[in-house]
Amino acid sequence: MVSFYTRLVVKTSLVLICALFALASRAQTDVENVLTMGRVALTYDDYITAIHFFNRVIEARPSMADAYFCRADAKARLEDYESAIKDLDKAIELNPFRLEFYELRGICYGQHRKFQEAIADYDHILKQNPWQQNVRFNKIVSQLQLKDYNNAASETDSFITHWPRYNKIYLAKVEIALAQKDTLQALSWADTLLCLSPRDANMWNFKGQYALRHKQHVAADSFLTKAISFAPNDADSYLMRAAVRHALRRYDDALRDYDEVIRLVPQHFVAHYNRALLRSFVGDDNRAIKDFDFVLDKDPNNTLAAYNRALLSERVGNFAQAIKDYTRLIRVYPRFWAGYAARAQNYRKIGNTKAALADETRVQRAQLDFFFSQQKRSPIKKVKTRSEHELEQYQQLVEEPEDNLRVRLTATAGRIQNKKVERVFLPMFRVTSSLPSSVGYQSILFLPVSSILKSHNAVISAEDSVTIVPLAQLNQWLSSKNPEQIAILLAQEASTLVESNPELALALLHRIETLQPQSAMNYYNKGCVFAAQGKLSDAEIAFSQAISLDDHMGEAYFNRAVVALLQNNNIKAIADLSKAGELGLYRAYNLIKQAQKQQTK
Repeated sequence: MVSFYTRLVVKTSLVLICALFALASRAQTDVENVLTMGRVALTYDDYITAIHFFNRVIEARPSMADAYFCRADAKARLEDYESAIKDLDKAIELNPFRLEFYELRGICYGQHRKFQEAIADYDHILKQNPWQQNVRFNKIVSQLQLKDYNNAASETDSFITHWPRYNKIYLAKVEIALAQKDTLQALSWADTLLCLSPRDANMWNFKGQYALRHKQHVAADSFLTKAISFAPNDADSYLMRAAVRHALRRYDDALRDYDEVIRLVPQHFVAHYNRALLRSFVGDDNRAIKDFDFVLDKDPNNTLAAYNRALLSERVGNFAQAIKDYTRLIRVYPRFWAGYAARAQNYRKIGNTKAALADETRVQRAQLDFFFSQQKRSPIKKVKTRSEHELEQYQQLVEEPEDNLRVRLTATAGRIQNKKVERVFLPMFRVTSSLPSSVGYQSILFLPVSSILKSHNAVISAEDSVTIVPLAQLNQWLSSKNPEQIAILLAQEASTLVESNPELALALLHRIETLQPQSAMNYYNKGCVFAAQGKLSDAEIAFSQAISLDDHMGEAYFNRAVVALLQNNNIKAIADLSKAGELGLYRAYNLIKQAQKQQTK
């Protein structure tokens, strides 16, 4: 579906790229040109570079509202909505008359799930321009998110009066009708949308859902096939069509659809489970077991999968595995007598007569207890146990949980980066080799000691790990009056000791501190050593000291954020990650996304 979030920055002509290098030399004094370069970077979705340019503009001219607005736009596209909102607050403070500032802030509020604040910004715009289409639509979407269906219905009616061919508004109508339990009206609105936009995959998907729920399998197959033709990478449509084709006894086609779901989403739990059932139904037992293996690996407590795998394992002659699965079930359901009986049979097949007799005895005692209890009690209606309720349904397909038939009314803000980033610290051991300047510290990334000695034409052993440089030479370097050279050598040595002797590494870094008390890099190194030791509180203090000495050290912000994440302090982590990203560390924005998701759980 086309996103309702619009890009607010006017795209700059491609011709401007040709002038980038010429402008770069005058960038520090020519603020407008630097701002233009930032906008060009935005045009090419190079958000990190854009932020760098906007940072320079803000440093040179902190009263320029456009610079804050443009930087907020870049941050929003990187999903750093909280920081983007702060920039927009500043832009509005500097110039409260620019409506596009409020629009972008409303979008960021919406993405940050602050829908009331978003509506307030949209209302501010609509007072000045009542018929701004995108703003009206975004307001409706915010109302839907708040489940304010009555006001949303009124707004959509007014919207359709002015823009009857704006197809996305009919998605909202479908959503409202479903919320009001009027499925027939929802279908009517869906048909209206398809008249305007016959290639809308979401609507064909929705009609397929409805037909499937009402067992109109032939129609459902047709609708879902159309949805897939217009959105061939939508795993949900393949999953539903597989269930339809299973019902139509088109088993090969259903299997191909499950295969496609798993190709698109390899970790799709439901697809693996349902494919396992279908494979077992058509006699492909071994591959069915592999699918149940996947399910149980992801959800070890899934009793239905365990029961199915037990039956299949027994069928293919893997009696030991069947026994393990029946044992798993019995732990959950101690009164699952059919499980005891099945396990006893498998024990006999592997020759464990003693264990088989024990299970058979349990079953016989349970039968006798039941018989005598029925003789003593008056007849009552039999109530199924939990195990009977669950395990008798083992052959049924699983459906993904949904409160209702829903359409996917989604939103995005620019291109979002989706690279997976682990919560790991950045490479350690950096130290300043010069005093801080306007562009930050000039630093080096440390290598083994042998590498520095080699750079001084020292003699290195064949393994390139043990130095045989004359001790006098080394002492001469260490006795040098150049504290920076000594600091580099000490830090270099410390870098080799982090894993083997972290306490000695810290001692060397303390020595550096006496030589360079204002070295932010040294505190950064200390933070890295503390982090490697698992001393998170000490690491946080060290990274904070580094930041106090150099507030442009993105690595220190990043690593302090990782410390916060490891301590489950997502709010603090997001603030530091935002600053690290602002300073040019691209991977920070990916971690922001992870932290935001955990915060909302």
